[in-house]
Amino acid sequence: MISTVLLIGTWLAFPWREQMGAVPGDVFAGSAGLTSYHFIGQLLTTLAALTLGIAAEKVLGRIRFVIIAALMYFVGIPLGMSSALVLERAGLNTWGSDVANEILLSPLPWLLGTAAVASAWMRPLWRRRTRVVLLSLTATMVLYAGTLLDVTVFSCVLLGLVAGLLVKRPIWVRTSDREARVLVAAAVLSTGMGPLVAALNPTAAGPFAEAVELLWKPDVNAETVEAVCSSDTVEACHETLVLAAHTGVGPLVANIMPLICQIVIAYGLMRGRRVAWWAALAVQVGAIAALFLAILRLTALGTNFAVDAGLLFTPWLAMILVLLLTRRRFTVTSAGYRRAGSVVALGLLVSSAAWVVGAWLWSAESLDHILAELPARLAPPIFTVAAVHQVLPEHPVMWFIYDWVSPIFWLSVTAGLGVLILSNARTKPEQDRARTMLTNGTGDHLSFMTLWEGNQHFFAQEDRGYVAYQARGTVAVTLGEPVVQSGSRAEIAREFEEFCSRQGLNVAWYSVGEEFSTECLGRGFNRVQVAQEEVVDTGEAPVTFSGKKFQNVRTARNTALKAGVEAQVATWDELSAAHRNAIVELSEAWVAEKPLPEMRFTLGTVEELAVPGTRLVLAVDQEDRLHAVTSWLPVYENGQVAGYVLDFMRRTPDALKGVTDFLLAETIAQAHEEGLGFISLSGAPLAGGGSEDSGALSGALDSLGAAMEPLYGFRSLAAAKSKFRPTTRNWFLCYDDELALGGIGLAITRCYLPNMRASHAIEALNQLRASRQDRQRESAAQKQSSSSGSTKA
Repeated sequence: MISTVLLIGTWLAFPWREQMGAVPGDVFAGSAGLTSYHFIGQLLTTLAALTLGIAAEKVLGRIRFVIIAALMYFVGIPLGMSSALVLERAGLNTWGSDVANEILLSPLPWLLGTAAVASAWMRPLWRRRTRVVLLSLTATMVLYAGTLLDVTVFSCVLLGLVAGLLVKRPIWVRTSDREARVLVAAAVLSTGMGPLVAALNPTAAGPFAEAVELLWKPDVNAETVEAVCSSDTVEACHETLVLAAHTGVGPLVANIMPLICQIVIAYGLMRGRRVAWWAALAVQVGAIAALFLAILRLTALGTNFAVDAGLLFTPWLAMILVLLLTRRRFTVTSAGYRRAGSVVALGLLVSSAAWVVGAWLWSAESLDHILAELPARLAPPIFTVAAVHQVLPEHPVMWFIYDWVSPIFWLSVTAGLGVLILSNARTKPEQDRARTMLTNGTGDHLSFMTLWEGNQHFFAQEDRGYVAYQARGTVAVTLGEPVVQSGSRAEIAREFEEFCSRQGLNVAWYSVGEEFSTECLGRGFNRVQVAQEEVVDTGEAPVTFSGKKFQNVRTARNTALKAGVEAQVATWDELSAAHRNAIVELSEAWVAEKPLPEMRFTLGTVEELAVPGTRLVLAVDQEDRLHAVTSWLPVYENGQVAGYVLDFMRRTPDALKGVTDFLLAETIAQAHEEGLGFISLSGAPLAGGGSEDSGALSGALDSLGAAMEPLYGFRSLAAAKSKFRPTTRNWFLCYDDELALGGIGLAITRCYLPNMRASHAIEALNQLRASRQDRQRESAAQKQSSSSGSTKA
């Protein structure tokens, strides 16, 4: 790998770093990017080269990687240094050091700049992640440390991003909830890493970098404090005590604990936890408070930077804005609050008791002063720079307690937060109750979806069954038919209808079968067909896929056999980390192609793959590479699994031809071996309309299905399933008030697209218009070709 060779070269040049470097104003970069000036900087370069450098070379190719790296070296670095010089001479550099007189020596500018260019060729998933990390981290470093290196790296990253957008046409892609959580977590973590990286940088000269140095340079010890406090003024004693509170291993650990907390919080954000969102928001507010206190302290020491104080707050204010804008993405509640609270309470009790007892035994202060000092001991030292200390430690044991009370407490806070985030997502009591009824009773082909997030549940008297629904406006849209544990389905349906009447809701029985819809007609409802389900019988007759009509299915199975691709059955928890990541990337690529947000309700996403009971069938080759994945939901009859319903289906762009047919065929064959009665290839929404009692509304839905075909391809999907010669069953929407049809249509739309905004609708209309124009041009070309053929004849 070229990137590895270049990394080795930077280490070989490291002993001669004193003779290298460039200053702002140099036309050529010279030796500015050959190695790092400090050992820690060289370690950061190594980390960047082994991650971003190798990834950039992989997507760009060796030749293009070398060319772009050279351009970044000989063009990007001089431009970056020039921009730093312009900022300095224009008087705009009010947050950092005197960059005009610094020497630049680091490979990071050209290395990260090349990675920024390479991000344009990455897959949507990693393109977004790379750009978020690069921008958030480098921008934070510019405002935090403000050195010539920081400004140059940030300039090269911006230059690389712009160059990538210009060379490779930018395509805006949509982000799923799952990926949005990852991006927010990356931004939060990158912002939190700024103080640590600034502390590791010996040339950091930003205002807060002076406070950071207190964490890493223990120049004040107990003897110094005792000498100053016994012979000097009260102010000098307080000053020395504050410095001592920031030095040593204990205060260092205490100040790093919030960063460790942020790592735990970032993991929680990736998992969509609401508690992690609140914790991240609290951390941003706390960071601003710490900065403000540090500014007050440094001002007292004579540092003048009132003009740039607002700039220092920018990264954390920006993160607060990002968190507020994305709050709806974090809806997963956590279990284990009692256990987490116990861990934090124990830590608080132990640390508080250690401080009070230790101070009472080894200091001469009164209990009032000891208790008044307790909040300052529990907080990280960086938060106590402006505090008035009530207790002066003198005894060695007292110094130990003085240093380690805060780390113990914050360790318990981090552990408690980890308990909340690492625990299983808390399921609502209604979901557990519904799962028990479903697995012991009978449901339709959509009933397992009633266990997904976002549904409400109406339970019949004596737990005879339940109805899952979503209330949108004045409409209660059901998710299929009632689930029956005992009693009759019609009785449960009537109870639900009476409940909705009392609540002022119009009932819309959505995606129900022929028999149940007929029962609804007897209660005065109307019906309209909304989908068609394809069901393959896997009962007593063996599944052989013989005959000419199954030729394509046999071809898919034979092709997979020759290529060494096999079907693997597993649950989400049983998958390897590599396969999980591959599935997530597949889903993100699929979502990125759609003008509308990811659809939900009766269409599962990656989130629903982890619901217990969901079966995954993967197509994997001999190199363990994923080609396609499908998910299957169990259908219960009298407490037993009678069959499975297809839900989630994705394939890689370079997957084996016919791999989806192969997975469907293997699942059907396995269902027969397990003695299951059927496999449902699921319903295709808006894929078929028209029935004898559907009226004009069915025609409207049929037209809507034709219009939506370019966006989601429901009808093409239905046609693809037909090669398995399934039995077709109609699904209906039953309603009792024609005047409510407009509201019902909007309610169903909101169920499928709960996060849709006006901009999404406009984008979808533009894509529909473009698709219609393409079809018109193709039709005109075919007519012209046919006319030319007739003329020649």
